[in-house]
Amino acid sequence: MSYILDALKKAERDRLREEADDIDDLSGSAWDPYTPTPRLVRRSMLSYGLIVLLLLAVALAIGLYLEKRRVDAQLEALQTPRVNAPSILGAAAAQATLTAAAPVATAPPQRSAPEVRSAVLAAPDWVISGSIYRAEGSSSNRIFVGANAWREGDQVDANWTVHRIGIDAVELRAGERRVLLKYP
Repeated sequence: MSYILDALKKAERDRLREEADDIDDLSGSAWDPYTPTPRLVRRSMLSYGLIVLLLLAVALAIGLYLEKRRVDAQLEALQTPRVNAPSILGAAAAQATLTAAAPVATAPPQRSAPEVRSAVLAAPDWVISGSIYRAEGSSSNRIFVGANAWREGDQVDANWTVHRIGIDAVELRAGERRVLLKYP
């Protein structure tokens, strides 16, 4: 009777263990070691999916980095002053070096209208203390300079107008001249 009881206990332990790969399955004629198990297939699909997600994340990071560099280069190009005519000081210095050997009395060079306008239209020297940006063209966008708050379209002084408040810079315009001021 104890042999039967021991066999029943052993069978119950094996049943409770619930092994997926039984020893009879491994040694039977139907067992093929080259057929992947469903667990192995799930693991490989999960690893392939993670690799693809990682590659997409790296590609997105590189794309964002390159886009940021492109935008920074455009902002830098917009912030550098454009010189259409030779500088007055540079022309005077060149004239002085040419006439150093034989001084000749010449009239001071006359400023053209755009040069006079650009001297008058010097961009405001702002220290931006804060900004509110909701969306492109939103009436809620604000720029804070000291105790003043400016919206798009507000007149800063006699010449300059707040043209656009962006997510990382504000654009000021005076006629054809425009200046981009980055936020701190």
